[in-house]
Amino acid sequence: MKKNTFLFLFLLFFVCLVSCKSTTHETYSSDLLGLQLVIPSDWDFEETDRFLSLMISPSSSENKDFVSINIFQNSNVERDLSNALEEEVNHLKDRWSLDEIAFVKPIEESTLNGFEVAKVTIEAPVQSQNEERKNNSSTFQPMDVMVLDAGDRFIVIIFRKSTINPDLNDEGQNIINSIRAYP
Repeated sequence: MKKNTFLFLFLLFFVCLVSCKSTTHETYSSDLLGLQLVIPSDWDFEETDRFLSLMISPSSSENKDFVSINIFQNSNVERDLSNALEEEVNHLKDRWSLDEIAFVKPIEESTLNGFEVAKVTIEAPVQSQNEERKNNSSTFQPMDVMVLDAGDRFIVIIFRKSTINPDLNDEGQNIINSIRAYP
């Protein structure tokens, strides 16, 4: 009897543990960019027509670490993935007024769901509002910058990673891994 009760309680605990850890996901399609992706329900998704872009970030974060995924269409006429990626990194420096960028990993070419992609990992200085008030120091935030060849267009993906919460990075990487491009 005790053995059955123990087994029942153990199974009940296991079911509760699994259900508490599971997150529902939603599939989003962006006809503007010709993309489909899966996003956890506790992440926000914003699509802008004006810039043909998607902004994805956790709905709420207990920590002050900023994590986001920006996806947009490349207006570059460059047809070489590595050159397009280098140009995007230069545009990123200009757009965000960055004086310095540290290259953590060199450019890598691979595939993502059947599409060629070039990726580089960089670190860029970022300041939180608290840091700005205290002093002018800044911390470096890792980012993956990717250019995906979707056949008739290049898609740029910028993944700003957490420096303190690896779970958010895993969730963000799962979002990126779910990206499917269509014509």
